[in-house]
Order: sequence, then C-alpha cells, then structure tokens
Amino acid sequence: MGPHKAAQMFHTRATCILSQSAIQGAAMAIESLSVTPNHVSFTVMNIQRALDVFIQLLGAELLSHNNAANLQGIRGMTALDVKSLEIAFLQLGSQRVELLQFMPMQEATALTPNTPSFAHLAISVADFDTFLTQARQFDLMPIGESMRMLGGLDVGKRAIYLRSPDALVLEVIGV
Repeated sequence: MGPHKAAQMFHTRATCILSQSAIQGAAMAIESLSVTPNHVSFTVMNIQRALDVFIQLLGAELLSHNNAANLQGIRGMTALDVKSLEIAFLQLGSQRVELLQFMPMQEATALTPNTPSFAHLAISVADFDTFLTQARQFDLMPIGESMRMLGGLDVGKRAIYLRSPDALVLEVIGV
C-alpha cells in the first residue's frame, strides 16, 4: 500500500471516530435535557364545536375552558394583534390537547396532507366502521378513501383521514 492510500485510510478512519464521538456527545447532551411532551394544540374556528368532537365523540375530559388571561403575552408570543383568545385543555388518554379560538380569526385554508404545517391527531378505535358512522354526526368527513396499512407500526390495520368543519384532521386507525 502506498503512502497516499495509507493517508487516505487514516483520514477516513479519523473522520469516522470524530463523527462517532460527536454523535455520542450530542446524544449525552440531549439525554440531559429531560424533554417530555406537554400537549398538542389545534387552532379552530368554533371552539364549542371542536369541544363537542373531543368530549362527545372521542371521550376526552375537559380540564379547563377560559379566555386567555395574558393577551399582551399572547400578542408577543404569536406576533399577532389578538383581540381575544379562547383556550380549552382536554385530557384524551395520556395526551393533553389544547384547543384555541383566536379573534380576529385568519381565513381558514384547507391544508392537504402534503402541505408543510399539515397536522393531524391519530387515534385508534376498536370498531372502525361504527366510529366512522358516529363521526359523521359531528360533520367529520373523509378527506379520501380508507386504506389498509401495508407497512410501519400498524401493518394490516385500516386507516382514514377525517376533517371537521374547523379543519381539525383525525387519522382513524382500526385495531
């Protein structure tokens, strides 16, 4: 082996060791942050209608429902000229959910699943077809057709996206 090839191999090995060391260091730093989820949040047009979906259809527990106490702080955090903000917190299984209704409200834009910022709440249901029937009573309508999962963690299960009039999207997954 020539000196050029040996130097190239040394450089490659040194780079791998440094990269591995950097990754391990970053992992240790991340572990020390102690990050845990707090809540997921959805901005809606009609908070009462959204509460009905979460409480009556999904079985969530209402934790609080108030007007924002610190509008000045909300204006600073959102960089919006907010006149009022209605906030509700719910408990859905182990997940805390926040619903927000801002005034004035921005005109709703129907985001599609391939649009950045598109978000949805995925739920598992024991009876897929019965749930879809009940969801229609809350004006949750399919975005497309149901499908059978062929990969991932839910292989073999049926799934569908439903959208509410508030643009809240649920991914319903049969168990």
